[in-house]
Amino acid sequence: MTSSGYRPGQAGPEGPADGGGPHAPDRTGDSRRSRHTAGLGGGRWVAGGVVLAVVAMIGVFHWNYQRSIEVARREFALDADRAAAEATVQIGNALREIYQALRTAARLPAVRRLDPGSDLLLEANARQTLEELYRNLAANVAVSEVYLIPVGFDPDAIDPRTGRYQTAALEYDQLISRQLPHGGRASSADVDAHRALELDEWREMRSQMRWLAARYPRSDALGPDTYPATASPEVVTCDTSVMSTASSPLEARKGFVYSVPVYGQGGDVSGMVSAVIRTAALAALLPGGGQLALYNADHRHVVLPLVPGQAERSRAWVARGEPDPALGYSRVLDVPDVDRSHGWLLWAGIPDAVFESSAGVLASRRVLLVGTFGSILVGTFVALWLRASHRDRVELEARVRQRTAELARAHERERRFTGDAAHELRTPLAALALNAELARSARFAGDREDALDRIRHGVDEATHLVDQLLTLARLDPDQPPSTRVPIRVVDIVDEVAMEAAPRAHAAGIRIVVDVDTDSSVPGLAPALRAVVRNLLDNALRHAGPGGRVRMTLREGDGAVLLTVADSGPGIPHGLRERVFDRFFRATERTSPGAGLGLSIVKRVVDIHGGSVAIEDAEELGGAALVVRLPTTPRD
Repeated sequence: MTSSGYRPGQAGPEGPADGGGPHAPDRTGDSRRSRHTAGLGGGRWVAGGVVLAVVAMIGVFHWNYQRSIEVARREFALDADRAAAEATVQIGNALREIYQALRTAARLPAVRRLDPGSDLLLEANARQTLEELYRNLAANVAVSEVYLIPVGFDPDAIDPRTGRYQTAALEYDQLISRQLPHGGRASSADVDAHRALELDEWREMRSQMRWLAARYPRSDALGPDTYPATASPEVVTCDTSVMSTASSPLEARKGFVYSVPVYGQGGDVSGMVSAVIRTAALAALLPGGGQLALYNADHRHVVLPLVPGQAERSRAWVARGEPDPALGYSRVLDVPDVDRSHGWLLWAGIPDAVFESSAGVLASRRVLLVGTFGSILVGTFVALWLRASHRDRVELEARVRQRTAELARAHERERRFTGDAAHELRTPLAALALNAELARSARFAGDREDALDRIRHGVDEATHLVDQLLTLARLDPDQPPSTRVPIRVVDIVDEVAMEAAPRAHAAGIRIVVDVDTDSSVPGLAPALRAVVRNLLDNALRHAGPGGRVRMTLREGDGAVLLTVADSGPGIPHGLRERVFDRFFRATERTSPGAGLGLSIVKRVVDIHGGSVAIEDAEELGGAALVVRLPTTPRD
C-alpha cells in the first residue's frame, strides 16, 4: 500500500525538504534548547558556581568530620586499651597477692617442718601468722579458704591413724558459711557432711599436689626468682555463703584452687599451701560495664562479669580467646601473673553503639550538621540574591531570544513552503502549459477535449498539492496547540468515509468501516481529520479499481487504534521507514499523489503523542497503516 506521498521525491533547489525525513533538523529540540538557554542565561553559570561553592563547603565539613571520627576512634581505642590494661594489672595484682601470701606461708619454718603425725603446726606463732594471711586474702581478694595439704594427700584414702578419710593438715575457712543439715555442734554426721562439701576441691588439690611433686620435686632445682604455682580448673567449693541469694546454688559455689608447693628442711617437696576463690569473687574483680571477661586457655574456662553486657553476648568469642570481629573494639590481653602452668587472658569488647554515642562522635556530628546546614543556608541566600539581581536582564534576554526564534521559525516556514511549492508545482504547471498549447493548436474537437480534460486534471492535482503543503506548513510550529478537547474518533471516521464514498463508488472500490469503540482522544479535530482523510485517500489510490478498503477502530492499552488496510500491492519492507518522508513515493512518478500524505499523518500523530506503523494486511493482501492515539480518561 502506498500513500498520497508514495513517490520518490526529487531534491529541490535548496536540497531535500525538511520536517519529516530522517535527515531533517530537529527544530523542536533547537527551539526548546533556545528557550532553556534564554530562561537561564548567565544565571545558569552563577547558580552553578554557587552550587559548586556550597558543595565544596559541605565537602570540607565532611572531610573534617571523617578526620574527627578517625581521631575519635583512635582515642576511643586508646582509652579502651588503657582501661583493659589497667584491668589486667588489677587482676594480676590480685593473683599476685594470693601467690605472695601462699608463698610466704609455704616458707614459714613451721610449715616447712610439716608432718601429718606431728603437732608442730599448733604452735601459736605459726597459727597466728597463717590466720593473718588468711584474713588478709579474704578481705582483699575474697579468698574463701586456705588449706595446708601434706604430700601424698588422698581424700579418698583412709588415714590409718584415725580410721577416717584423709583431710587437710590444716584449714582456714572461718569467714565463710558451711550450711549443715542442722544447727549446733558438729557431730560425726556433720563431719561427713563437711567432707561431702569439700570433696570436689580436695580431689583437685590431690591432682595439684601430684603435679607439683612430679614437676618441681626439689627446691634446689628452682631458680633464684622462681617459685612454682598452679591453678585448677573450675571446681565446686564448700563456700555456701551466697547460696541463699543465688539462682543456682551449685553455680554459686564454683571456684578455683590456687596452690604453691612446700619444701621441707631437706629440700624435698613435703606438701602445698592452697587457696580457694569462688568464680564469682574472681568475676567481681572485673571493672563494671560488662565489657571484660577472663579466659583460661588451658582449662577452657570463661569467667563472665557479674553485670551482663557485651562479654556475655560475645561468649562464643570469649570461649575461643579471640577478639570479636563484629565489634568496634575488641582485644585479648595476657594477665600478668605467676601461675607457672596455666595463664589467664583478659577479653575486652565494646560495640560500635558505645563509640557512636561517645562525646567525641556526638561533638563531630554536631559540627557536621551545623556546617552543612549553614553552608546550605548561605548558598541559598547568595543564590536568591544573585537571582534577584539578574532577573530583569535574564527576562529581557529571554524575550529577545524568544522573538528572534519566532521570527527565524516563521522565516524558515515561509522559505520551506516557498521552496516546496516551487519544487512540486513545477511539473504540474509545465504539464498545464503543454496541454494548453496542444488544445490551442488542435485541429480536431476530440483532440481539444482531451487536452482540456488533462488541463482540468492537472489543476485538480495542483490544488490538492497546495492543500497538502498548507496543511503541513500549519503543523510546523514547535509547540502544539495547548488547548485540546476530547474528540470522538468514530465521528471523524464516519465523516471521512461518507466524503470518500462517491469517489470509491466511481472506482468500484468497497469501503468497509468496522468500529468497536467510541472513546475519545485529546486533540484538534482538523488535524485528526487530516490524518483519517490522508489514510483513506492513500488506501483508495492504491487499492485500484474493484479493490477493497477496511477501516477498523479498536481500543486497547489506553489508546484508540485506527487501522486502514487496502487490497493494493503493499509496501516493501525496505521502504517502510521512508514512506513518511516528505515527497517520497514508493511507486513510479506517474502515479497520483504528491508524496506528502503520510508525512502529514506522521506529524499529526507525533504531536498528539501517538505512533503510526505499517503492517501487512493479511485479509486484503495489501498494506495496513495502524495509528495509535492515547485516550482521555473517562468521567
